Amino acid sequence: MSPQPQAAVGAPLSRVDGRLKVTGQARYAAEHDVEGTVHAVIVDASIGRGRITAIDPHKAEAQPGVLRVIHHGNAPRLPYKENKASNNPPGARLRVFQDDKVRFHGQPVAVVVATSLEAAQHAASLVDVEYDAEQPTTELGQGKPDKPTTYARGDVDAGLRTADVRLDLTYRLARVRRVLGVYDAGRIISPKLAESQAFGGMVGGIGQALLEHTVTDHRDGRIVNADLADYLVPVNADVPDLRAIYLDGEDREADPLGVKGLGEVVMVGVAPAIANAVFNATGRRIRRLPITAESLL
Repeated sequence: MSPQPQAAVGAPLSRVDGRLKVTGQARYAAEHDVEGTVHAVIVDASIGRGRITAIDPHKAEAQPGVLRVIHHGNAPRLPYKENKASNNPPGARLRVFQDDKVRFHGQPVAVVVATSLEAAQHAASLVDVEYDAEQPTTELGQGKPDKPTTYARGDVDAGLRTADVRLDLTYRLARVRRVLGVYDAGRIISPKLAESQAFGGMVGGIGQALLEHTVTDHRDGRIVNADLADYLVPVNADVPDLRAIYLDGEDREADPLGVKGLGEVVMVGVAPAIANAVFNATGRRIRRLPITAESLL
């Protein structure tokens, strides 16, 4: 990774497009017309589970500029062959526009193709879809569980024995003061990139443990807090002192380079560690996230 030129740090350098932007003369990607370009807008399902009984696209198709309305009734049949070499998560694979089944709120049920974005958006609002709605599954306990896996490595008790503890005798708000992550990631190719990934996982784990909560309308499976105005995520004030340590060694069984992934796995242990700290401080074992003051009452 090349270092940042020191002459640029703290220097009032002008952007080459700065004057154009502040004067309104800069052209953005959407303003460059490409001949033959069409625009597509998806029509989402308004129920959480069930089947489509009827789709009436005639009002949408009659609008100027609309080329076609595609849905399960006229979409081409696709082969959808299984790719065993890729990451295939458990569950049913979504085959878009291949049948009349609705599996979740917001599932694409049709797409409007038009010569302009505005025409496609307006026409999409005119597509009339009728449903035979069923009660959606909105709780994890209602779903079919995956096969459990067991993996153990290291001495957890020895690691927790020397962990720092800070107690507030009057509980107000759970705050994380310091996070130390130790990772067995094999050979570290880019220390800066690895550290950034680890820090991002720690911050995400803090949000998972204390802030982030998806609120679902159990009537139709709709996500109620589907924007950042209502969905809480960590900000600077929520992020404590972070530190990451990587064990020495290379894992040649993982791949010839001796590298193992540092993806979402860096986030996995943070929320359980915070939950254990809350348990040790209060005696209350919280098994649902996020951990709020109400859950401790």
